[in-house]
Amino acid sequence: MNTKALDKLIDVVERTVGAYEQVTCKQFLMVLYAIQTGGMTQKELANRVGVDQGTVSRNLKILGPEGTGCLYKDGNLVKPSEKVVSGLAEILQDF
Repeated sequence: MNTKALDKLIDVVERTVGAYEQVTCKQFLMVLYAIQTGGMTQKELANRVGVDQGTVSRNLKILGPEGTGCLYKDGNLVKPSEKVVSGLAEILQDF
């Protein structure tokens, strides 16, 4: 097993949205998918994570500006906040 990769993965979880106790694995995946793509529609996120659009909408309240501040809506797209993108980039810069 690549322990360096595992160390980085643990660092990602500890230093990003995974550090928030109230964030579920599916919510964490929503943030990672938004980062990976630069933004997705709620329907795309629902399909990717395997939940319905209502669940995505409810989770955006937790992950949005009034919650963790990890995601925000820009028109039809759910996008990652710059703080999360830059934090993840910093963690993964040498990987």
